[in-house]
Amino acid sequence: MRCIQTRQRVACGSSFFRYSYLHLLWYGILSHEDHTKYAEMTVEHVKGKKAVGWIGDVSHVIEPLPVDIAHYIADTWFPAVVKEGISKIAIVMPAVEKVKPSAGTIGEVLALKHGELLKTFPIGVFESRQEARNWISQ
Repeated sequence: MRCIQTRQRVACGSSFFRYSYLHLLWYGILSHEDHTKYAEMTVEHVKGKKAVGWIGDVSHVIEPLPVDIAHYIADTWFPAVVKEGISKIAIVMPAVEKVKPSAGTIGEVLALKHGELLKTFPIGVFESRQEARNWISQ
């Protein structure tokens, strides 16, 4: 697990490759700059591992995701991982109720930017890691 401490935040995350999918676990929210840096590293990881599935596990995040990061995910990260081969994404929802609207914000921005692709691109939303793993490996 890698942790980053900034003046105001500590965020940790880990990733692992299993079968043909990448599973990323987040334990905090990074600044936009740090999020961008690590998200770009995940794109390289997708490319290097030839991953076709992605599990974004934000079940331990306790603070809402800033809107600028939601836009970065929709504008830059999502098209990059799709280009590198991701064809299915599973999201494990946050357990904290106040954080759940953040996932909705990402979905709304993705729909605005990539509405046509999302009509056929499988994105599943789950309450548990096991549900996400079962679905993504089908």
